[in-house]
Amino acid sequence: MGTTATVLVALAGVAALVDWWGVARGRLGVEFIAKPLVVIGLIGAALAVDTGDGVVRGLVVAALGASLVGDVVLMTPDARFEAGVFAFLVAHVLYITAFLETGGLDVGAGVAAAVLIIGIGFGAVPQIIAGARLRGPGMQTGVTVSLAVIAVTALLAAAKKERAARFKELEAMERYKEQHARHCPGCNRIIEKTGGCDSMVCGGDYHGGNKQQGCGKRFNWSAAKRYRAD
Repeated sequence: MGTTATVLVALAGVAALVDWWGVARGRLGVEFIAKPLVVIGLIGAALAVDTGDGVVRGLVVAALGASLVGDVVLMTPDARFEAGVFAFLVAHVLYITAFLETGGLDVGAGVAAAVLIIGIGFGAVPQIIAGARLRGPGMQTGVTVSLAVIAVTALLAAAKKERAARFKELEAMERYKEQHARHCPGCNRIIEKTGGCDSMVCGGDYHGGNKQQGCGKRFNWSAAKRYRAD
């Protein structure tokens, strides 16, 4: 993340703190200014980040825009709760689309998140839906659908986070192999050199021992082809 995006995220964080202070102190004027600024800062950061994928960035920016609309609608004196819920529903659908667009989800993390969400849901969701029911069947349906979409968003976020962590581990391993591994000139097997002289044998130590799979080709480490990550 570049300098511009980092600064914008930091400013969004400051705006969020000001917003929380305004809510705690009952300063509605502060909240009306600070809360939208949080999302505006995040939109700016999303636009500043070079993701290499314009579709995903567009989906995230659109989702943040829908969230901004939802915040503004719900803060107005004659707030239409249904319109605000719909705006956030659109935002979460866009987030889900962005997650699916990037691919590479981790099933295990998704299942773990599902168990956690279901456990929390059994405690909180019935009360939320019961409260929505008091405002009519339309409100109940809207809130129920929104909760379901939010749960799906959380599942995909957990799966992507786990996938990203594993990808970083793979990247680190590939960097290590580029520094410490080369290809056998006989069978093209990847061989790691942990120490000793440049005389190598594919499948074992040059002077015997440590037998492994290999073609037995003798070669000089310095002359061997370097390993390059694809």
